[in-house]
Amino acid sequence: MILSHSQRVNLNQPLERALIDIRSKMDQARTLYHQLVLIVASVGGGKTVLLRDLAEQGAFPLLNINLELSKFLLDIPVKKRGIEAARILQQIIDAQNAPLVLLDNLEILFDPSLN
Repeated sequence: MILSHSQRVNLNQPLERALIDIRSKMDQARTLYHQLVLIVASVGGGKTVLLRDLAEQGAFPLLNINLELSKFLLDIPVKKRGIEAARILQQIIDAQNAPLVLLDNLEILFDPSLN
């Protein structure tokens, strides 16, 4: 679920209110075919703090994708990393054995070497 202007959550509001709003969006996403909620903000905008609190309150795993994916990609030749990245990411998520997984620090997914 990509939040439209009317659905956006203000991350500048008190954390507890933002958590309530995000949980509401997560509940809405469960009824959709693509069950994805994106939390987008500038650097230092409070995304990681919000995700940590969501993880603690809901007992959801929180993955630092930059860290987790890079561990696996180190052993793969640069030319094959782009091909393997999606498969490895899926394995990392599946290994959590959870109905909902929170992903943070996604910058590695946009690295030019993965094209």
